[in-house]
Amino acid sequence: MALEPGPHGKTTVWCTTVVAADQPGTTGPMGLDGTVDVGLQGGPRAVDRVVAALSHAFVVEDRGTVAGDQEKEVDLLIRAG
Repeated sequence: MALEPGPHGKTTVWCTTVVAADQPGTTGPMGLDGTVDVGLQGGPRAVDRVVAALSHAFVVEDRGTVAGDQEKEVDLLIRAG
């Protein structure tokens, strides 16, 4: 994980997690102090699996999707449920 100073005093966090299971885990709702912007980019199946995993732990608002033939990019806003 890498932290970088972002605009307006916010912090940008870069991290990678590989989801190995075909089904999302049983993680319950998790707490956040506010909302978090999440940008995902990668293969369509992998991006969909990460979105599904996030949806089990947070309230997820899809703010836009761009799909190509080999890659998918999703902009999300997540908050505690």
